[in-house]
Amino acid sequence: MKQLSDVLKYCVLLAASTVIALLVVSCFMGFSVYAESPLQILLYAVLAVVLYLLIKLAYRFIGGSERRLLLAVTAVSLILRAAFAIFVKTQPGSDFWEMYSAAVKLTNGDLSWLHYDYFKLWPYQIPFVIYQAAVYKLFGSILALKLMNCLFMVGTNLLIYKLSRLFTSAEASFKAAMIYAFCPEAIFLTSLLTNQHISLFFIMLGLYVISLNQSPLSSLGGGLLIGIGNLMRPEAVLMIAGVVIAALIYFLKRPSDRKKELFYAGIALASYIGIYYLYSFIVRQVGLAPYGVSNNCPEWKFVVGLNPDTMGTYDMTHGGILYITDSSYRRGEAVRIISGYFSSFRAFAGFLWGKVKLFYGGPFDFTWALNYLDLTNNKFAGMPAGNAAYFVSIADRVLFTAVSAFAGAGCIKAFAKKKEPHRSYLICAAVLCMFFTAFMFIEIQPRYRYFILPELYIMFAYAAGEFGSLKTKNKRRGGRCGA
Repeated sequence: MKQLSDVLKYCVLLAASTVIALLVVSCFMGFSVYAESPLQILLYAVLAVVLYLLIKLAYRFIGGSERRLLLAVTAVSLILRAAFAIFVKTQPGSDFWEMYSAAVKLTNGDLSWLHYDYFKLWPYQIPFVIYQAAVYKLFGSILALKLMNCLFMVGTNLLIYKLSRLFTSAEASFKAAMIYAFCPEAIFLTSLLTNQHISLFFIMLGLYVISLNQSPLSSLGGGLLIGIGNLMRPEAVLMIAGVVIAALIYFLKRPSDRKKELFYAGIALASYIGIYYLYSFIVRQVGLAPYGVSNNCPEWKFVVGLNPDTMGTYDMTHGGILYITDSSYRRGEAVRIISGYFSSFRAFAGFLWGKVKLFYGGPFDFTWALNYLDLTNNKFAGMPAGNAAYFVSIADRVLFTAVSAFAGAGCIKAFAKKKEPHRSYLICAAVLCMFFTAFMFIEIQPRYRYFILPELYIMFAYAAGEFGSLKTKNKRRGGRCGA
């Protein structure tokens, strides 16, 4: 049993190291396409180092008080995001408009939107509509929804610190949380009326509650929180799967001493599933689920995500499949379309690598973030807003590359150590692997990678703590020798 536990643990850590290596390589290859010159990348790399050193200096200035450290993270994270939400006045478009307009109608008692094609196909978006309607009813402002985004984003930022602190030093946790506070990609999503912010917060909060201690109550509460996150956006299955995988690894290590590991994971899984069925029962009773509560065309994500002509990005070439009501016939059509995409395994493998390069190595799509702004005439730092956003997006990929590389180094170190990694670290590594695998096959958009940023920064914190402690030990040894 112990050997099997070790094999599973090493598989997770090795897979996570490999995934991170692919992320880093894809970013470097992306620089050759998107960056103006190697000097531009070098400049941004220097700025990333300066940011790291300033945060290190800030930690020394603040001291070891956790309250002050959390206040600093909160202040920086909130100011940057609130400023973006207030001063970059974007308007919702595409799916965001569908959900926002439905929320406004819901506040007026109008349920006609339930019969729109969008909600016939994707009724799983209804919980987010209900949430937006509640906020709009209270404040009557689109700005309130954006400021609520800020609060959930700050909450996620603080959870990076709290989760990291479970297994590493306060300094390493502070560095990870504070660097994330400056993450351009996260900041640019502030004004977007997306369900990603509230979903990610509840998912990470659920992980923290589960990781805080092993008990039936924490497992129940954590599973419920992850389930709420899943209602807002159906990505939490990755997190709950990570919880189960980590529990299995820990159980197999010493089955006689850890019989409760799987029991607690089972409680978390049951509460995660239970909240979904409770929600389903309620909305059916009140008439908010005329077409169900789930994804009524799950094949669509694969039809789009495996399209080599678009490298898995959104496209309506095969949009007719959305309107096939017979599920068996629709699945058959999806298989027929997908099977015609590739002539050989080599072509399929080449497509997957190209998709990885595009998804992780490409800059974020700032046209979403700056929707309806005049990117030429609006100025930022003395240059057109579009140009400024482009430079920031390249800087973001440099920061992402640096954080990922450091996280990968930490993962390799965890692989080499005999000591078990902390449960939350192992879960983050597993979630990263599953996320990477899932998006090899389904539709990609740059903003979708937002989900794995906290996991990467938590893994970065582990590396910062491990290599920081190694440096301290070397200094102490040197001091003893000199004496």
